[in-house]
Amino acid sequence: PGSTLPWITEAKLLGYQGKEKDALLVMRKAVQKFDEDADLRAQLAQMNAESGRHGDAEQLYWQLYEETDDLSGKLRWAQELAKLAETQGKVEQLVAAFDERRRNNRRSIVPLLALSEIHRVTDHYEERRQALAMATKIKPDDLQLLLQVARIEETEGKWQQALATLERAAELDKTDRTRRKIAQLPLT
Repeated sequence: PGSTLPWITEAKLLGYQGKEKDALLVMRKAVQKFDEDADLRAQLAQMNAESGRHGDAEQLYWQLYEETDDLSGKLRWAQELAKLAETQGKVEQLVAAFDERRRNNRRSIVPLLALSEIHRVTDHYEERRQALAMATKIKPDDLQLLLQVARIEETEGKWQQALATLERAAELDKTDRTRRKIAQLPLT
């Protein structure tokens, strides 16, 4: 009685039988019963998206984004929102929503990292780099953030920018990993 597996299995079996509405109904009941289970809600959101109920899927992903406290979780839901927005041609609206969040909370890097994730999903590398660069201005001593910016700059072939970013990161890195990355940059 305390397991979500029977609910998920029943929904999948109904889906295989072509009973999409029944499968969604079972998943909705499961989400109501196990309202703390984020993965179950994510599965319901995915089922909604696959069945063309984009509004329901979007609402669930936004709820998951808002309720998640950890950064990696927020980025996971931002990624799902980006995929959904891309299929609907609503990427600009999603970017605008996160831009508004960024303007309302200028001291947080979370909206900027979410924007970065949206731009990654939609293959807008320059916008992704800009979002990450803005985040590094808020948190200039974040080694992982600097390494991410350098990786994007390197991917884009901006070797001088990547080198400058890696040199900033090397000052923070207690290991020799960043120095090795600097040595591996192509000489151009």
